[in-house]
Amino acid sequence: MEKELIFSLLITAAVIIFSAILGICSSLFKKGAKNILSSLNLDTQNEFDDLCEQFNSYKKSDDIYSESLEKAEAECRRLENEAASALSSIRRDIGAAENATLEISLSAPKAPLSASETLAKADLIMSKYDALFECENSLNAQREQYRALLSTDIKKDTLEISDEFAVLERELSFLTHQNDVLYEKQNELESKLAAIKAESEKLGDISSLVTKNENDMLGQLEKYRAVQLKCDSLAREIDLFEEKTVQPVSARVNALISFALKPGESFVLGEHFELKYKRGSQTLPLSKAGGGLTELAMIALRVAFSEQLLKSKVPMIFDESFIYIDKDNAKRLCRMLESDSHQILFFTSSDNDCAAYFKDPKVFGDIVFGETRRA
Repeated sequence: MEKELIFSLLITAAVIIFSAILGICSSLFKKGAKNILSSLNLDTQNEFDDLCEQFNSYKKSDDIYSESLEKAEAECRRLENEAASALSSIRRDIGAAENATLEISLSAPKAPLSASETLAKADLIMSKYDALFECENSLNAQREQYRALLSTDIKKDTLEISDEFAVLERELSFLTHQNDVLYEKQNELESKLAAIKAESEKLGDISSLVTKNENDMLGQLEKYRAVQLKCDSLAREIDLFEEKTVQPVSARVNALISFALKPGESFVLGEHFELKYKRGSQTLPLSKAGGGLTELAMIALRVAFSEQLLKSKVPMIFDESFIYIDKDNAKRLCRMLESDSHQILFFTSSDNDCAAYFKDPKVFGDIVFGETRRA
């Protein structure tokens, strides 16, 4: 009995202690909740619930806005890719049109006369001796025209080309400066756009402002690309000028004469395209050069003008004096003209001279006509 009484007393004491602990915990919870509500300036639980609902609403609105902003950014990237693709297509079309225009504008060289056509012309010439003297007079007149052209027109044309080249260089420099300015503006707008996107979480609805700045940036980018296309066009024009003047007539004449002469001899072109003959350290006018060098210079001059100015391979007509320039030089010049697809009409009264330069010569009385050897 005593054990049962003691056991019941212990159970009762445990229940009382547990109830006291629950009461203390409840009191502490109520006191903590009251402190939280007082710190939020809320008097009731309903106001706390309203605040939670408002917070959840704000969070939901923020998620919706973030999703719409991501969609707008994806659409902007898609439009930028389409614009870049369209610009690439336009550039390809422009390049194709320019290449087609360039191919059409380039004049194809005239095809050289065939052997039968050349012989037919020779028959016609030899049927009338007067035609030989007319041809000689025409050659002399042509030499005078070349001399007049060398002293005036070529120098004038060269100066005009130089002035045009300088103008194009100034325009290219100005457009390059504009290109740099627009590039700096583009970088500035991109920096502003990045800053606006970084602050978008702290601001309200700024989608319209972002769209406006992106449109401004795209407009500046289009201007930059237009200036870049203009720069590329001017660069191509300058390249064309450089190609036209890369080997002027004077350089071609020097190359032809240097090819034909012996080692130690050379021709140079002085100021105003004046032909001079150089031997060692002395420089003499062309009129004082002997040994057929004047004739050789005029041959080279005629070849250069036909190639550079006429853009064609005209037939070359020579008489016996062509051989007396120098046999080695004459053979070398024949091979050079032959390799450049020039035709040579050569008139001489000596079969031996003709055989040294031509194969199967055709004889017209005491005049021998030769056809150039072919490799």
